[in-house]
This record gives sequence, C-alpha cells and structure tokens, in this order.
Amino acid sequence: MLTRCLTFGLPSERTGFEICCAAGRPGTRKSFWRTRLIRRTIELLRSELQGNQVQLHVALQPDSLALADKAQVQQVVFNLGMNAVEATQNQSAGQRRLELTTMHSHAAEALAAVGDSGPGIPEDQHGRMFEAFWTTKQNGLGVGLMISRSIIASHRGRSWFANNVDKGVTFRFTLPIMVDSDLTGAEAGR
Repeated sequence: MLTRCLTFGLPSERTGFEICCAAGRPGTRKSFWRTRLIRRTIELLRSELQGNQVQLHVALQPDSLALADKAQVQQVVFNLGMNAVEATQNQSAGQRRLELTTMHSHAAEALAAVGDSGPGIPEDQHGRMFEAFWTTKQNGLGVGLMISRSIIASHRGRSWFANNVDKGVTFRFTLPIMVDSDLTGAEAGR
C-alpha cells in the first residue's frame, strides 16, 4: 500500500499527486458492474487506440458485481490499457493489438486481463516491474504499475503479468465479486 504522496510537475497541473494519494486511501467502496466499468474505460481509451492504430479485441464474460472503489479500479484498467498502447508503438500498424478480457477465476473472484502485442518484458526485468520509480519508458515516471498493484491489493485482489507465447505481455488482476449472500441490501451501481 502506498503510504505517502508525491508531487510531480507544476503546482497548477493535475498530475501524479492526486493519483498517488488515491492509491493510498481506501476510497469509497460500492458495488458496480465490472463489465460496464471496462466498457466505459474502453471509451476513455478509444482516441488513443485510434490515433495509434491499435486494434482492440474485447472478450467480456457474463457480468458480476464487484465491491470496490470504482474510480480506482477504472484507473488501473486505464493505466494498463495506456501501457499496452505505448508498448505496441514499434510494431507495424497492422500488428498493434490490445486485448481486454474478463472472466470468473472462481466463485468469489473475477479476473481481468490486459494484453498487448508489443515486445514483451525481458526476463531480467520481471522482478522490477512493480518497483517505484523504475520504468522501461524513455519518459516514464515509474509509478503507474506500482500504483495499480497497490490499488488492487487494497481491494483484496491480486495482480501479476506474464509474457505471451508469441509476443507481448498480459497483465492480470483479480477482484472479489459479490455473491448472492452479499447482494442483500447492496446498492448496485448500474
């Protein structure tokens, strides 16, 4: 869990400061339909996907209610999506691909996966990917994956990644979902 806030950029800019603080706070947890959140995040990513000629492939399994801070989870999906877009930039336009998948990993947990067709992550860098201030990007800050992992962990979820068999990498995370006994009196954020 992130325990302190960091300021980046000019004081007048809305930059990493709010993001870092959000990752350290528990946030407001309400129930929401995870597939709807993914679809809304895709809309936020749409201009980046089109502008960078990245093909989007989406496979969303039947929906379930998650109990989490919706804004923080959306930040995770957005961050992973932007990382995927950036990772594909050295591929030819027809080979740039982002895959977004959701499924149930077991009865009380949902899995989301964000994969790309970029070069993947060299094995000697695997242990550093979630470290603060470590980045593979020329202009990266090295906080996005660390914040994403902190957010997922604060929601009792797990996050990890693996290189794809052919090319690219897929980041995955889980979140607890609400089961029938949890739905009594739950406010569904439809």
